[in-house]
This record gives sequence, C-alpha cells and structure tokens, in this order.
Amino acid sequence: MDLSRGRICSSQFTTKPWNSDHGHVLDACKDSLKKLQLDYLDLYLIHFPVTTRHTGVGTTSSSLGDNDVLDIDSTISLETTWHAMEELVSMGLVRSIGIRLFISLKGSNANWLQM
Repeated sequence: MDLSRGRICSSQFTTKPWNSDHGHVLDACKDSLKKLQLDYLDLYLIHFPVTTRHTGVGTTSSSLGDNDVLDIDSTISLETTWHAMEELVSMGLVRSIGIRLFISLKGSNANWLQM
C-alpha cells in the first residue's frame, strides 16, 4: 500500500466452482488456479444452493434434463461441498471460503449447514 500518494494497490482473487462441480471441488479449484495463473485464491464461494449433474471440470454449462429443466444432482449435499472447500483452506489453495446468492428457500439446507 502506498497511502502517502493516496493509492492502495491490492489484488484479491475470488471465484467459485460451477454448479456442476460441487462434487469435484478440488479439481475445479485447481482448474481455476491454473487458468488465473495463481498459487492460491483469496476467496472461494459456493455460488448457488443447487448442484447439477457434472458436465466436466471447467465447463460453464449446466445439464438440462426433461423439459429443459436443470438436471439436479441430489447425491451431493451442500455440507459435502462446504467440507471439501474447508480442505482447500487446509491445503493452502484458498484463504477464505463463503456462500453467495443463497435465498430463503423452503426446506433449503443452507439454513442448517454447520460450518
């Protein structure tokens, strides 16, 4: 920081796994680090409380099922995703983790997710 000149120089990098990567958190994080040419991320976020069928790490498309509705993967819990993200912190790949865009949904697991 150069406060004497009235400037603050800072770079903070935040990203998130795609909805289809909740079961592949480590691979998704490593893919982001490689693309960004970084050794670690400052913040890694769960973006949305829904996991869709895996379409491949690094792909930015969601799988659509019948009637063009998201193909939800109910086998991967938010808690599982969160714990995988905690491991990223332990490994030094991520400094902080968080949750973004969680709206109040009836029956949403986000209300009881133990962190």
